[in-house]
Amino acid sequence: MLIVGNSGTGKSTLAGRLAAAWDLDHIELDALRFVGPEWEQAPADELERRFEGAIANPRRAIAGNVNTQDWWNRNDLIIWLDLPTRVWLPRLVRRSITRIRTKEPLWGGSIETARDVFHWNPERSVIMYAVVHGRRRMRRFEDYGADPGAPETWRVRSTAELDRRLGELDPDA
Repeated sequence: MLIVGNSGTGKSTLAGRLAAAWDLDHIELDALRFVGPEWEQAPADELERRFEGAIANPRRAIAGNVNTQDWWNRNDLIIWLDLPTRVWLPRLVRRSITRIRTKEPLWGGSIETARDVFHWNPERSVIMYAVVHGRRRMRRFEDYGADPGAPETWRVRSTAELDRRLGELDPDA
């Protein structure tokens, strides 16, 4: 299963929750993507190898946004957390402030700083990136989900809807 959505929608939290409840591998795509401090990214060929390894086990909950229809289609279920901005943006700001305060090391040892989080450039700021690129990503997800060969896709627009839909899942299916 693949869980996608804008930053702050709860992808990693949900994947962790499902992985713990159903004994699944919990995989964060950012952990595959970022390989060194200062947000150093894996080269495309290495990222592809890392992704192949991650999806080898069908009993997995992957959190993160994929960039191709092929990666999307290689999952049995997509849970698309398409929550309103009024929900994800405050979560994202709170999370970033907490990470700045605690200096929590993230993927590849990168640490969020105030300059990085609140920078005006969307390529340097998680908040600006989510605001600027989020709509484009959502349009891409609409296209991926509309493909006739796409896996079952849940476009979830509220936490209440998510709770209802999760009640429909069978972990042994």
